[in-house]
This record gives sequence, C-alpha cells and structure tokens, in this order.
Amino acid sequence: MNSNKKLVIWYIIIYTIILTSITILLHQNCFSGWDLGLQENVFWNTINGNFFFSDEFNMNYLGMHFNIIFIFMFPIYYLFPFTGTILFLQALSLALGIIPLYLILKEMFKESRITKIILLLYAISPIIWINNLFDFHPVIFTVPILFSVFYFLEKKNWRYYFIFLLLLIFIKENISITIFFIGLYILIFRKNRKIGLLTCLIAVIWVLMFTNFMPNLSSTNQYFFLERFGNPNTNLGEAITTNILHPSQVLSQISAEKEYILFHLKLFIVLPLASVSVIIAIPTILINILSSHQYQTNPLLYYNIILVPIFFYSFLLVVKKIAKIISKRNLSIILCIILLFSLVSSVYYAGFFLTQNVYSKNSTFVANNQLFFDTMYHDSMSNNNLNFVMPILTPITTCNKYPGEIRSILKEIPRNKTMITSGDIYSQIIKHRSGTVARQISNFSRFEEYTNYDYIIIDFVQNYINKEIDLNSFLETSKEEYDLEWQKESLIILKKKY
Repeated sequence: MNSNKKLVIWYIIIYTIILTSITILLHQNCFSGWDLGLQENVFWNTINGNFFFSDEFNMNYLGMHFNIIFIFMFPIYYLFPFTGTILFLQALSLALGIIPLYLILKEMFKESRITKIILLLYAISPIIWINNLFDFHPVIFTVPILFSVFYFLEKKNWRYYFIFLLLLIFIKENISITIFFIGLYILIFRKNRKIGLLTCLIAVIWVLMFTNFMPNLSSTNQYFFLERFGNPNTNLGEAITTNILHPSQVLSQISAEKEYILFHLKLFIVLPLASVSVIIAIPTILINILSSHQYQTNPLLYYNIILVPIFFYSFLLVVKKIAKIISKRNLSIILCIILLFSLVSSVYYAGFFLTQNVYSKNSTFVANNQLFFDTMYHDSMSNNNLNFVMPILTPITTCNKYPGEIRSILKEIPRNKTMITSGDIYSQIIKHRSGTVARQISNFSRFEEYTNYDYIIIDFVQNYINKEIDLNSFLETSKEEYDLEWQKESLIILKKKY
C-alpha cells in the first residue's frame, strides 16, 4: 500500500474518531442547539412510526426541507438510537470526502507528491472541521457525494455519475439548482450535449416536483424557503423574476458581499476562478447573498459547505493546467505555500473557538480579525446586534456550566408533557420522549406567549430574551399560573398549575 492510500485511510479513522468525540462532548455539555434537536426529533419520530414528522413544526418535515437522504440513515439510527449516531455519521461523511478527492487526484496526477499535498490541504481545511462542530445538517453530505459526481464526470462513467447525482439531489431541495449548473457546465464546456441536457432535465423535474409537493406537506401550504426572497406568498417563479427584473439591486448586493464570495477562494489563492467549472458555485452564492436570512452569508456556516467540493474541483482543474507549464518542483512549492496558509488558518481559528464566542459582537476576534478573513462576522449581523454562538469550550449558558445536573432534572419531567425551552436545552429533551411536544423559544418578549405549555424552561442569559424582562419580574408575573419547579442561576423550570 502506497503512502497516499495510507494517508487517506488514517485520515478517515482519526478524523472520524476525534470529531465524533468532540461533537458528542459538546452536546453533552449543552453546546448543541436547535438544529440538532430538530433533526433528531424527525429521526426519533420516524423510527417510532411517525414518518418524517416534526414536533417543532407540527407537520411532516418534508414540507420544510426535502431531506430524502434521511431514508438511508433511519435504519442505522433504528439500530443505534442515540444522538452520537447522527454526529458519527456526519463526521464520517466529511472524512469520506477524501476518498473521491483522492481518486480525482490519482486520475489527474497519479501517485505523485502533488496528490499528497492536496490531500493534506483537504485534511487540514478549517472549513471542514468548523462545519462539523456546529450541530447536525444533512447538507454536509454534499461533500463526499459531490466529489464523487466530479470523479465519475472525469472518468466519464455515466452510470455511477447519475447514481451519485440522484443521491446529491436527495440531500436538500435547492441543490437541484446546483445540479442544473453542473448540466450547463457539461453541455457548454465539456461539449457533451446528451449528458448535459439530461442533467439539466433531472434538475428541472426535481424543482417542479418539490415546489408542488412540499407545500402540500406544509402547515402553511407554502414553501417556506421562498419567504427569504420576498413576501410570505412568494412562489419560485416570482422570486426568480423579481431578481431578473432588478439586476442593479442584485449587482449591488453582490458587490456588498464581495468578501463573502472571496472567503473560500482565499484558501486556494483564488486559483479556482481560472476554471470555468467555478460557474457551478453561482447558485449557492446567489441564493445566500440574495436571501434575507443573515446567517447565509456567514462563510463558516453550513449554508456554504457545498462550495468546498466545487472550489476544490475547480482548483484541481487549474492545477492540472499549471502542471503542464511549470515543473513539478515549482508547482509543489506553490501548493506547499497554500497548504501552509490553510494550516495557519486552522490553528488560528481553533484558538478562538476554544477560548471565546467567535460570533459575539464584543469578541476580539471580530474586532481584530483582519489578517485572514475579515468577514467572519457579517455586517448585517453586527447591525442587528445578533450574537451567534458557535460551539466552543467556554461556558456561556447555565446548562454549559452544570450539564450533568440539568440533564438529571430534565429526566424527572414526566412524559407526555408539553414544554418550551431555551435553545441549549432543546436538543437535550427533543428525543427519546414519545408523546412529548417540545419547542424552542425563538423570540421571547412576554410571558403570555407561552402559557399553553406544561413546562417553560428558560435560561435568561440567552440572546433572544428581551432585555427589558429580568428574571425576578418574570417569576413574579408567572407565579399565578406556574410554580417554580427548579432554578439554577439564570435557568428556571416552571410547571403549570392545574
């Protein structure tokens, strides 16, 4: 076995063990949040006979996101119904991304030093492990699957190309737009009319299907994602037409987000821009820029993980061209410089993730981060005074400080009771409680909004709490309808009186 294969195998083993362990530890210490709880609730309900049902939205989750890929994960979760199972599958999927990448490299550069350097570039990429830390998101699976699509595209093995293309489209509904651009790339630049048109056709059929099918499963009869591109009644055609008819507005938003666009490219010293395959990234970039959801233009969040295989692939195509012009020695030197830059970035980010809330408005990281990527904290987030807490080891909430004690208290809450909770508590109670309805507080402003629940669980250090409401006044207001069941510092558990 050659050294490159050994590197691939050891990377998969070590990465999966370490990241699974870290994410489980974070969850056990209440650093996981709403997304993990939301997804596992769907898993738990499905294996208990309520297919794809979400307690959070009180409807079939496929009406919210068309994550058909879950079907392949449900049997594993059925055998091992633990939060760690989901976190393991996520870490494993990101680790497995190195296999199709290795196969592409082997196809282009054989078992050369260039192959090893680029494998290492993937292995230490900060984008990979940072996305792995934050809860669970099915879009993570685009990394190994899209790399596989590109590999079989290079091999012209169309049978497996379409198999992985279908797997890709099962991950999330809007990925079909990326698939349409893959088809355009093959049609226009690879000069393969048959495969290009068939790829585009699959994407169009899928878009028509989910835009007509998903609203039927939604409690609002609307595809909620389109609300980020217009009013609540916007349909797909209106969202597209609005942006086409207002090109100056679109260009203005793109210009305002130029640093966001360059974020991933900087890891490759913008070399991917020299490849026409970079057009495949256009849908993701435009969707995130034009969305009203502020977090989508945060380059470290999962909304952008699909850009990793796209920019890696474009980077490889450029390196392949450069290899024909300069010596392997000089090319290796260039790649080592890029590798060093990525390594320093990983170390740099790791230090801040371990010591402070990276996304806090008062973070020194936000104030002083000019050396690498100065858009880690988006302007619109800052202007709206949002504190987006990524998983770190510095205790922020009460649950972070006393996780074991709080989990023990939560277990004492009877089954079949409704509850509404803080975000850090939500993922701790959403599963393994058949019949329990648990929802996360999204914007707490007054007590009267939540009096229909058997239990109210709130940590007053959470950032969605209206700062005009203090703990003592809230307890005074609620005492007629609720008993104070338990309190630890700023975290309270209220039980409804009957």
